[in-house]
Amino acid sequence: LEELLKQCTAKKKACDCAWLLRRLLEESGADINAGRSNNAEQRRIMWTTYYNLKSWFDNWEKDLLKLGFAKTVKGKTVIPEDQLARILNVDERCLVMDGSKTQRGGRPAVVFTSNSLPDLGKATIKSSAATTMITGSTAAGEAIPPHYQFATAAKSDERERIRSEVDRFTVKVKGKFGCAEEREWPCTIAMNEKGGMDEKEFMDYFFNSLVPLYEDAADVPGKRVMVKVDSGPGRLNPTLLSRARNIGFYIYPGVPNTTAVTQETDQNYGPFKTQFVMNLKELSDIRISKGLTSLPPHIVPLFVFGGIDPDTGHELKTSAFEVGFAPDQNKRVWIKCGAAPISRTPLDNHHQVRRELGDEDDKFNLKMRHIQSSHDLSIHFLNENGFDGSAFKVQIKKKAEPKRITVPHGQERIDAISTASTHGKLFHATGGTHLTSDDIFIATEKKVREGEISTLTKKKEKFTQMQSVETDAKELLERGPPYKLPELKAILKYHQVKGCSSLKKTAAEAKLQEIIGRGTHAPDYGDWTDADEQKLLTLTTKPITLGDTSLGRLRTVKRMELHAAINHMSKEEREDIRNKMNAADDMEVDVEPASIVPILPNLPGESTPPTSAAQLFPDEMSDVEYDGMQVEVV
Repeated sequence: LEELLKQCTAKKKACDCAWLLRRLLEESGADINAGRSNNAEQRRIMWTTYYNLKSWFDNWEKDLLKLGFAKTVKGKTVIPEDQLARILNVDERCLVMDGSKTQRGGRPAVVFTSNSLPDLGKATIKSSAATTMITGSTAAGEAIPPHYQFATAAKSDERERIRSEVDRFTVKVKGKFGCAEEREWPCTIAMNEKGGMDEKEFMDYFFNSLVPLYEDAADVPGKRVMVKVDSGPGRLNPTLLSRARNIGFYIYPGVPNTTAVTQETDQNYGPFKTQFVMNLKELSDIRISKGLTSLPPHIVPLFVFGGIDPDTGHELKTSAFEVGFAPDQNKRVWIKCGAAPISRTPLDNHHQVRRELGDEDDKFNLKMRHIQSSHDLSIHFLNENGFDGSAFKVQIKKKAEPKRITVPHGQERIDAISTASTHGKLFHATGGTHLTSDDIFIATEKKVREGEISTLTKKKEKFTQMQSVETDAKELLERGPPYKLPELKAILKYHQVKGCSSLKKTAAEAKLQEIIGRGTHAPDYGDWTDADEQKLLTLTTKPITLGDTSLGRLRTVKRMELHAAINHMSKEEREDIRNKMNAADDMEVDVEPASIVPILPNLPGESTPPTSAAQLFPDEMSDVEYDGMQVEVV
């Protein structure tokens, strides 16, 4: 570049890149800022492909039919109206009240600025409070009552406090859900240090706020509940999954990083956030004009539902919740996302869903082939007429057929799931399925067993090795000195001296004299019992079944509790139990088939290479974030 600069400048003086950069800045007036790049948009582009979404919709439709949420009518999959109310989607959103983050619904707008003009700023409320709200809707159009997660400095549950006035700003939400009649449901509240969702808070929300909406839920066809979720924290919690599955709740994640086109609540939050920010600005301006420069956290529901501010008397007339989660709005977003009713609408969204050559046999692929053929013909024409056509040659990306694991309940599939530590890797292994499937529970148990096997194997190896060391060391001590260096190390190893293998002879002799001088016996290195041997043999040879998993153990406990409770039931209660058991005899309780092969854990040292994401989806981006540098020109 510097040689080129010398040729281009009039005086051909010594020019370097720093000189060129200064000239560019002088002439263009641009600010070039370097910093860490935000890969969220890049991950969205790489994940939102036609093939990924089609794979997810195929499995979603299959699972709805298998679990009793849908049925086939004239060759089409149809979800009955009563089952639409049992399919819901929830998502959380951070609500900031200091006015510094006023991003409305949708993607942020591009703003052009100039350093030559003053930036006057804006007046903001002096409040750093941030509250998380989680809500959603059912496919029948009913809004899920909001749940608020407030921040607190309390170190224990007993010391958590929030002002009772928060109740005056919340509004009950009407809905039938899994009840016989429509009811009014209150909002729920919880607190933690950061005011956000984590594994514990999500599980508490699930069982304290969602489960009560479906009092008739049971793990039988027609009574199940399907909860669509994103890849947020707590979704892979085994305790949550086993408890949810046991009472008929199935948790179904979407394709990672595709919520912009596949998650219904993401569409609701657009108009909701717009009205929320408008309400925030309206009341903030009124409060600032009256000298009130702060907003207490407990009035967050005021901006959500509207109402009268007790400090200023100003009324917020528009409810952001009504704007974003009205019944008609909820039905529209479910149709737009194509999951219920099953329309697969996002597959036709070519503006946001990336297409590749060969991902489907349709008109769009025919169009891409025509474009590629015309382009290749043009390149050939340029080459034949003496031009370098290769300078313009491009190739539409072809979809390589992935090496996907497609056999449910097989050893390879279980192996891939057990090594999946993120939602993205889990999707690569399954192509999309609910987190409460038998394979997920068996894979989780397999991972636990492999950890136990590793611990026991190390214990056995240490015991066997130390037995040999003890025998040799005692023989040397009975023989007495002088000792060679390897003999000294053997005695020190018997006494479990750390770092003895790197000691020189003088230091080893001094260490041995110190031990003899203390007169202490060698530390106990543990034992290996027949019970340990039997446990290791059982872990390595007994196939894993659903009864061995967290779900199976939970069901066993529930059965034991039922047996114990029968003795304390009235005659009417026992008769009710008999009727339910008779009804259960007439239906299929377990709809998923048993494993087609015995599932065994991988033993330590086995060369079982894990199936990587690159093997499953060779041309797809994984869900790992990469740090990079980006240049931002303003």
